[in-house]
Amino acid sequence: MGIMSKRPLKNEAAYDLWSATYDTALNSTTASDDVAFPSLWSHLKDLRVLEIGPGTGRHTLRLLQQQNSVLGVDVSMGMLAKAKDRIQAHGLWDESKITLIHGDVTQLPAQQVLEHGLFEAGVCALVLEHIADLPLFFGTVARYLKSEASFYLSEIHPSRAKKGRLAHFISEKTGEEVWLEGTAHTGDAFLLAANGAGFELISAQDGLGSDRLPQLNPDWIKYVGAPMVRLWEYRLRK
Repeated sequence: MGIMSKRPLKNEAAYDLWSATYDTALNSTTASDDVAFPSLWSHLKDLRVLEIGPGTGRHTLRLLQQQNSVLGVDVSMGMLAKAKDRIQAHGLWDESKITLIHGDVTQLPAQQVLEHGLFEAGVCALVLEHIADLPLFFGTVARYLKSEASFYLSEIHPSRAKKGRLAHFISEKTGEEVWLEGTAHTGDAFLLAANGAGFELISAQDGLGSDRLPQLNPDWIKYVGAPMVRLWEYRLRK
């Protein structure tokens, strides 16, 4: 068993460290997100999509395979490097279709994000636990989306977050258990912040642990049928 960090590591540094093993070390939350989240936006095609927190490009690749153009914004250069490697490995790296920006979406100059205009959809997976100021986050995203654009989000289920099951990993270099900075938001907090920024809730659903989990790790049989992630679709009001 690794040694737990005395305090959370800053998220940019933590994700840079985690990027080395993010796609190879098993993670029940990411595995559940992979199963549940893509079906929510699988119909997106030929759109300009803003992806917040693309990480290693798990969903970025899917969006490109659906013929979308993607601008991804992430705080970790390490994760973005992995995303570019993934996309190149599938022969889909085309600078007219994919742009990756290093930074916090709430702090970037607006022109850097809006260089080619407003976005027709937004996608964000497993990022919101790292956002302390939800109203600022949703307000920022609203400025970057076209009127009536859809915004799709997934996050660790609030019931799990309440129990302290936020993002953490074992460092390959040190064997240390590294915890990231995070906030256990309630479902109501997400709804209030989104509504205040002009988003209308279209759907909210739980992503349950699938039968795939114990195939990846026998210990995860306890998660089958349990709420693992929460999924939302919002639409920006006119």
